Formats: sequence, structure tokens, C-alpha cells
Amino acid sequence: MRDWDQPGNIKPAIRALNAARRENTALQQTSNITFVPIEDPNVIGFVKQSVDRANTVAVAIALSKEPHEFWFPIPDIQVAADGERRHVAALENLLTGERHPVEWGGTRLRIDPMHDPALLFRCLI
Repeated sequence: MRDWDQPGNIKPAIRALNAARRENTALQQTSNITFVPIEDPNVIGFVKQSVDRANTVAVAIALSKEPHEFWFPIPDIQVAADGERRHVAALENLLTGERHPVEWGGTRLRIDPMHDPALLFRCLI
């Protein structure tokens, strides 16, 4: 019988991903997705928005096992807040809380699939 609590198990990662999904309505539906051009062919990126556009999530997924540094462009997406729509000013990692400013239409990111095969960010205004 498998010991699901042994070190190296993915239970904590799945728990964190499910919590991020519950807290972000953009991840609770399949519409409003925009794929973004990533300069590295081994990374795919997209932005998802909730139906009311109040919640926007940016996602980068590694397609190979090597670490990658890449430019993640933020398309002309606006987030709704207090009846207004504003451009994205920063990305906040949904799992670590780390923030990346959005400057010149995007931000530089690093993904290491051996630790995190996907990066999930809440778009902040």
C-alpha cells in the first residue's frame, strides 16, 4: 500500500493548487482565456479572466524539465475594480506571495520545473 504522507509526495502541491482555484474565480470556468506569446518554445503562457473581469490570473507552464528565464507579456488586459477598469501593475504568485512589477508591457520570470512546473499569478492593479 502506498504511503501518501511520505516525503516528496505531491499532496501539498495539489492542496495549494486547489486553494488557489477556490480563491480565484478566473480559474473556476473555461472561458475568457488569452494565450500570450512566450519567447521560449518550452514555456506556454496564458491569462484567464473571470466573467465579470474582476479576477485575472496569469499562468506559465514549463514544457521541458530545464529551468527557463523568459519574458511574460501582459496583453492589453484590464481588471475591473470599483466600477473602473485598470491595467495590470503587478503579478502576485498565488503559491508564494512573491510580487513582480509589470513594466514595459510584461515582466521577466524564471520557472524551474524541478520545483514548480507551473507558475500561477493574480494580476494586481
